[in-house]
Amino acid sequence: MKFRFCFIASFTFYCLFLTNASAQQSTKKTLKPLAVIVAQNGGSEITDFMVPYSILSAAKGFEVMALSAEEGTVTMLPSEIQVEVDASFASFETMGKRTPDVVVVPAVIDPAAKDLHKWLKQQADNGALVVSICEGVQVLAESGLLNGKQATGYFFADEFRKNKYPTVNWVSNTRYVVDGSVMSSSGISASAPASIALVERFLGVDKALQVAKEFGISDYSAIHDVSIYPDSLEIEGHDDESLRDNYAMVLAEGVSEYALAFSLDMLARTRQANFTLLASDKENLQSINGRDFVTTAHGLKLFLNDDSVTDPNWIFNFGDNLSNKVKANEVNLNSNKTAIGRIVKHLGKAYGDNVAKKVVYSLELQLDEAY
Repeated sequence: MKFRFCFIASFTFYCLFLTNASAQQSTKKTLKPLAVIVAQNGGSEITDFMVPYSILSAAKGFEVMALSAEEGTVTMLPSEIQVEVDASFASFETMGKRTPDVVVVPAVIDPAAKDLHKWLKQQADNGALVVSICEGVQVLAESGLLNGKQATGYFFADEFRKNKYPTVNWVSNTRYVVDGSVMSSSGISASAPASIALVERFLGVDKALQVAKEFGISDYSAIHDVSIYPDSLEIEGHDDESLRDNYAMVLAEGVSEYALAFSLDMLARTRQANFTLLASDKENLQSINGRDFVTTAHGLKLFLNDDSVTDPNWIFNFGDNLSNKVKANEVNLNSNKTAIGRIVKHLGKAYGDNVAKKVVYSLELQLDEAY
C-alpha cells in the first residue's frame, strides 16, 4: 500500500511538472520580442525616436516601450516639442520586465552621458541587440560598444566620427550595418528602412514586406549612395526665433508618430519655423499635472501649447484625416511628400531641395514628385 501511495504521488508530481514545463514553454513561445526606444530628456532627435517607435508598434509583433534616461518629459529636437514616455530607466527596472530583445538609440544632445552608457551596456551584456539611428551612433561609440566593430552614421558627420572614434571601423555609403550584437544606421530617413530590417529580423520577411508597404517603403535594403548629395547644404534661416513663422500643428487623438515626426523634422530644418501643438478636439482634452496632451497612435503623450500665445502664420492639420477615418497607412504614405510640398509652397523650391537632401529623402522619392 505504501509503495502504491508513493508511486501515485510521484506520478502525480511528474504530471504536474510536465504541465508546468509545457505552460512555461508555451508562454515563452508566445512572448513578443521586447523593443525599447530610448530617449535623453534634454534632447532627442524626433525622427530617430518616433519613426522606429511607430514602425515597430505598427508591426503588431513587438511589445514596444519608450524609456527616458531620467524621470520627466523628453524634448524632441529640432522641433522642441515635449513628450511623455512610458518609464525612466530606473522605473523600468522595478517593473519586472525581461531584458529587451532590441534597444534603439536616437541622436541625443549629450552622447557622452554616463547614465545612458551604463544602461545600454547592461542591456547589451544581457543579450539585447543595440541599434543606433543616425548620430545615435556617437552614444554607442562613446560607450565603447563599437570598439573594433563596423558601424555607420549620418554621412555629413563621417570625417568627424573617423577622427573622434578611431577604434571603430566606419563604413560609408550604406543605410545600416550589423556587426554582432550592434546595428547602426545612417541618417535621417534611414530610420525607416532600418526599422523595417528589424521587423524582418524578429518577425520574418512576410511581415517586413507588409509593414514596408503600409509605410510606402519600396526598398529597405542597406543599399545607399550618398554621392548625389552636395558638400554644403546651408540656406538662409533665422537663429532669432522672433523672426520665424509660427506653425500651428493641429492634432487629433491617434495621430501617426511617423507622419508627425517627419513633418516637424523637415519644417524645423528650414530654420524658419516655430511650432505650436494644438488639439483638434478641445472639448475632450486629457491632462497631466495641469498640462494638456494628445495621445499618438501607439501611446506617446504629446504635450500641447497654450494657443493664446501664438498667432500662427500657417496651420497644418493632422486632425481632419484621422477624424475622417482615413487609414493610418495612407497618412504615412503621403506625410513626407506633403511636408516637402508645404516647404516648397511657403518658402520656395530651394528650401524644399535643401531639406529633402538634409534628411536624405530623395533616395526614397524623386524630389519633383513632391512638388
